[in-house]
Amino acid sequence: MKTGLYIGVGDLVWWRHNFGKDPVALARIERIEMVKPGQRDGGDSVMRAEWTPDRTLIVDLTNGHWAYGHQICPLEGVP
Repeated sequence: MKTGLYIGVGDLVWWRHNFGKDPVALARIERIEMVKPGQRDGGDSVMRAEWTPDRTLIVDLTNGHWAYGHQICPLEGVP
């Protein structure tokens, strides 16, 4: 799914803990990894990527958590 929204290392994003079930909070991206559908790790580390609300985008956050693309949203997007 193409969104036209991009995220990068150091960006603030809207984030939902508990696999997207908790209330929205702000978090900062520490690392971005792009994986193939069905792959859980071992993807390509990138500095910037188009945000996709699925499981092909995995980010590490500076708050000690990690998230899939569907758990985050760029600040330009709707939380």
